[in-house]
Amino acid sequence: MLHVAWTEHYLGLWQFDSLGRRVFEADLRRLEPTRLFLRHLAEWRYEQQDLPDLSDEAWRRTIDLYPDGKNSQGLYPRGRLGGSTRTLVDLPRDLWWLPVPEFGCWEYLLTASQFGLPGTFKLVEETSDIASQPATGAAEPFGWRPPVPAAAPWPEELFTPGFRFTHRHRSKPLTIEPVRTVTEIALPTGQLAVCDPSYLPTGTEGDPLVIEVPPVSTRCRRPAPATRAKCSATASPPATHLPCVCW
Repeated sequence: MLHVAWTEHYLGLWQFDSLGRRVFEADLRRLEPTRLFLRHLAEWRYEQQDLPDLSDEAWRRTIDLYPDGKNSQGLYPRGRLGGSTRTLVDLPRDLWWLPVPEFGCWEYLLTASQFGLPGTFKLVEETSDIASQPATGAAEPFGWRPPVPAAAPWPEELFTPGFRFTHRHRSKPLTIEPVRTVTEIALPTGQLAVCDPSYLPTGTEGDPLVIEVPPVSTRCRRPAPATRAKCSATASPPATHLPCVCW
């Protein structure tokens, strides 16, 4: 099964066994107009017939590739909860990329050596004897969306008094009240470190975890959840007058 979403620069490939369980996944990203990058591969093997789809007990192998050359392979012989080994990927760099196929011409992609899918493939146009019914209203949005990285929720709401949210480590909802000014910080150089520099990968050039902000003194806000339990909170030094929409 192919999932194609060119507007999101995504092409996904799934293979199923005779029982309808997923046994192979490929995640490709259109990082260049004519080339697809092989971002992720996953494989499952079901030793027992009664194991459900994507069972935690199924043998599993994952491969993650990154455009900068970083890569990793995870092997789970006894399933996701049974321990694993991590190694580098034994796949030549020139096989990390594939040409973008013309829409509808998927044979080359399905038979690519990177996937190792057995057999031959023939695409057959689906036909149906059921007559389509005329639309009576506005078209509804298609429910499927390609996978995207997880994003931190509510960047602006976490500094809004009265905002309520739930947390997996708390049995009851938390409420932000109030938002306090904890200190005043000076930014004379106009540079703000946005992460602990010790997290920089080995061999990283430059300083990608520093952003440019106006060289001024500014107040630093800290939200306080209304609960007696100790809870870590994020300090927010404002770098712009615009509301924060993501981080």
